[in-house]
Amino acid sequence: MEKQKILKLIKNRHKTLKLTQEDMAGRLGVESSQYGRYELGKNEMSLDKLLKIGGILGLKIDVDIEDETDSREEMKAELVQEFIDFLQQK
Repeated sequence: MEKQKILKLIKNRHKTLKLTQEDMAGRLGVESSQYGRYELGKNEMSLDKLLKIGGILGLKIDVDIEDETDSREEMKAELVQEFIDFLQQK
């Protein structure tokens, strides 16, 4: 989901829950002006803050982090092969 859609969803959700920017800022531990800049997209928020906002608003934040499982599996296979080669030399 693009950034502006996420920010709009957050803004609409806190209004639906009748939470002000001041309420949100207090729960996040930031100044209300800082929270306002988050909502406007003027300041980037950390992943931690985004997850906290999701928790406050009851939104599921799904972070898609690409897993390099294939690379790890290849590395593991190479290490196993190197170990087998090492043992065969003895």
